[in-house]
Amino acid sequence: MYRRPVEAETARVPGRNLFIRIASGLYHLSRSDVRVKSRDVGSVLAVTTAGQLTVRGSGSEVVPEGTLVRDASGKLHGQVVRVFGPVSRPYLTVRPRRTPSVSEGAALLGATLVRE
Repeated sequence: MYRRPVEAETARVPGRNLFIRIASGLYHLSRSDVRVKSRDVGSVLAVTTAGQLTVRGSGSEVVPEGTLVRDASGKLHGQVVRVFGPVSRPYLTVRPRRTPSVSEGAALLGATLVRE
């Protein structure tokens, strides 16, 4: 049965270490918040008739929906709205801030997008 600790029990006691020492010196490598994540999202494969961008992921790292993406020059292109396809290299649907013109869409094909 779980018993909620009383405030006096959780207070710091002088001379007592509240942290347990980890035996492995490599423990910090297993923590996800310490790892350096790649900024590359993937390259643009197509511009759909609805004006959305289809992007092929650059690796198995999952880009969460809602992530803002930019091109290499730093121009904001849109937001990831859908992740689908194989886990090894997923496809992403990016909703641009505005529908690209034909010339802008052609310029985007093959461009690498990065996360913000």
